[in-house]
Amino acid sequence: MSKSTPHSSNTITRHVATRLVAFFVMLPAAATSHADTLIYLTAAGSGEGATPTASETLKFLPGGGSFHIWIQPDEQFTGISLDIDRGGSAIRFTDSTVHNPTVGSDTRWLPDLIRDGTVTDGKVSRIEGGALAPLTGFGTGIGSSTSSSDPLYEASGGFLFATIDFEVPSPTETATASLAIGHNLLSDTGGLTTTNILLGVGDGPVANSPGATGTTIDLSFEERPLHPTDFDVDGDVDGTDLLTWQDGFGITSGATRSRGDGTGDGKVDGADLSLWTTQYGTVPPGALAALTAVPEPTTGYLFASAVIAQLLVRPRR
Repeated sequence: MSKSTPHSSNTITRHVATRLVAFFVMLPAAATSHADTLIYLTAAGSGEGATPTASETLKFLPGGGSFHIWIQPDEQFTGISLDIDRGGSAIRFTDSTVHNPTVGSDTRWLPDLIRDGTVTDGKVSRIEGGALAPLTGFGTGIGSSTSSSDPLYEASGGFLFATIDFEVPSPTETATASLAIGHNLLSDTGGLTTTNILLGVGDGPVANSPGATGTTIDLSFEERPLHPTDFDVDGDVDGTDLLTWQDGFGITSGATRSRGDGTGDGKVDGADLSLWTTQYGTVPPGALAALTAVPEPTTGYLFASAVIAQLLVRPRR
């Protein structure tokens, strides 16, 4: 067996120098690799467009609604832990859901590492998802390697992480919601915690430490205006509202919207019906009109005519 030729001192020096240069070239990238990770709140869910906007205003109906947490990672994240803080009294948190779709043969997050969050009136605490490693059967997390196969990924917004539901105890008030880093921080594929996170558009980077928050409000909530003849205050003007008017027809004083008074004069009469026919099939400004089937105007007139015919043979109160 022939002996191997030993390296000369110059060859070894060049080899070590090359390794050192490569090492120091990598250091800046490692130190700043997480600076562009963006987490934000939006009113838009999966399939609705999730482009982040600064301090988005979510108009709600008295019945309540939902908003969503989106993440644009610049690394493969395998651990997410977030809190949502509420300001103001218009809304009250009621539920939280961490999304866990199957991605190929893997799951995004391991089911036993998911925490949907503890919901209280003013806060949702520890909304968490975690995967052990980006290996088959062990969870994949979220990042560039899963974006193409993740059913809740949108190029404009990134990954849909969780949904928060709320109700509206005080519809005449306002409220805000903001993000905070949760108890278990954020981690990458190596289990390391990241350095800086952007919590909302326009925020400066915050340290990846429990309770760290952004510098601006992530969502503001305002009551969505209702049409006067939306008697059941569900956001649209339809046959149910007509039935409310029919039941209250003949009241001559003290009537409210809930009894069928759309004109505000305390009466439930033909003037309210006329107003209803002009608003039938409509939704208030800012509502999701695309998701609401708007009937032909003639349908409203035919429906109203049938009700009027009934009332003509019904004794007045």
